[in-house]
Amino acid sequence: MPPLGAAESNWSSRDTLAVTVLLTAAFGSRFFGLGTWDLVQDEYFTVIFGGERLFSFSNPLYYWLSELSRKLIDSTEFAVRLPTAIAGTLVPAVIYATWRQFIGRYGAICAAVLILLAEWHIRQSQYARFYEASFLFASLAYYLYLRGVLLGDWRRLALSFIAAGLAASFHMMSALVVVGCAVMSLLVVSNRVAGLGENSRRLAWGYLLVCVVGGLAVSPVLFDGIMARQAVRASWGTGPLRILLDFVENAEVVILCASLAGWLFLRRRDRFLSTFFFVGIGTSMLPFLLGASFMALRTDYVFHAMPLVYVLAGVCVSETRRALEPAGLSSHFLFALLAASLLPKSVSYYSARMTLDVRDAVAFLESRYSSGDHVIIRDTGLRYYLRESLPLEDVDFPSDREALRARLGTYTCRQANTWIAMRAHRRPYDAAFEAWLLENTQLVWRRFARRFDYHVEGYEVYLVNRAENCLAQARRSLVLEP
Repeated sequence: MPPLGAAESNWSSRDTLAVTVLLTAAFGSRFFGLGTWDLVQDEYFTVIFGGERLFSFSNPLYYWLSELSRKLIDSTEFAVRLPTAIAGTLVPAVIYATWRQFIGRYGAICAAVLILLAEWHIRQSQYARFYEASFLFASLAYYLYLRGVLLGDWRRLALSFIAAGLAASFHMMSALVVVGCAVMSLLVVSNRVAGLGENSRRLAWGYLLVCVVGGLAVSPVLFDGIMARQAVRASWGTGPLRILLDFVENAEVVILCASLAGWLFLRRRDRFLSTFFFVGIGTSMLPFLLGASFMALRTDYVFHAMPLVYVLAGVCVSETRRALEPAGLSSHFLFALLAASLLPKSVSYYSARMTLDVRDAVAFLESRYSSGDHVIIRDTGLRYYLRESLPLEDVDFPSDREALRARLGTYTCRQANTWIAMRAHRRPYDAAFEAWLLENTQLVWRRFARRFDYHVEGYEVYLVNRAENCLAQARRSLVLEP
């Protein structure tokens, strides 16, 4: 790895070529199918409520960009995803152009390629939400902070603040980037980190002062936001253990293991950098896991910390290659192994998108619907595409078996048909709901995505057979009569 504070002027034609290839590959992979694939999951909220959230304290910047894009582009699917696709296209090249100054060209190009191939990153780059943009600006904020402290340059620290502010404007949890840099500044001013000049310590003091003043200024708003989030009782807020397991699944076990090895390599060679990576990742993960114990969170909320994880994986690959350099081509085996391990999920992402489209379920429902029928939807994608063509009913699904039977029992004896459409996964439905489906409905349409990994995703449509159910209820009532 190059020495700390290596000159920024050592750009060469190889770097230009690397950036060009990364941009080209990222553009092709991030824009492929962008405007043709159906809207899924939380993209519904970006499309339907984006205009209402322009002046929201939480995550406003992406809504501004998506609404502007929608005014310029007719295709809703393409327009709302355009900002995140642009960010996803820039990320691999930016990772290489910046972090090569700390981990060398080979480590940086490996980190960039791993990002290019990672299914989580591909998915976020084509997902009309704010996580990919927060990833981009968080990476810049971390990098600029390091350069500013090491070189004693207040301009870079100011730019780091701006980048972190932009990341937080895309997603509020990205404010933890500033928290991580503030903790690192505290270590610098307390002389816990050796090898830094007096100017660096003065800048760290200044950074801490700005953080304290800024934190006090926004603390009332943050408190209100936390209280509002705590009040949300959502099915996707499932506690720290489940959140941690989901994070490991999305980040990929091999990448996390390589990152840990990279941090251990880095600790032997550069205590300052290893401390920074530990603090940066730790100050994002620890509050996230603690918060998951009492409010609804999801793993996407710490996506802003993933640049540091990929950079550490690049360190691991670079150090392994350096140790095995006498072996020639074999010295690249770890990079090849990591890249190959990412392919099943990344290829499966594209195959799933090409073979599963919610609009097929929509077409089936529209073709079978008769006037007066009831349509119950348990998926935002289905709701978006059916919202104008069919009357949809909002139904709560209690987890208690008896409460569920009472709630849905009103549909079993109606004269009109009742259709229930939902998204299906490997994880089974709630036990009470599944038991009610088996007893009262018949599966009339199903389609699953074609994938090459263990994930299962699809759509199912059930029909409540009113004649049989009414007859069964009548028979039960006759038996129960004295």
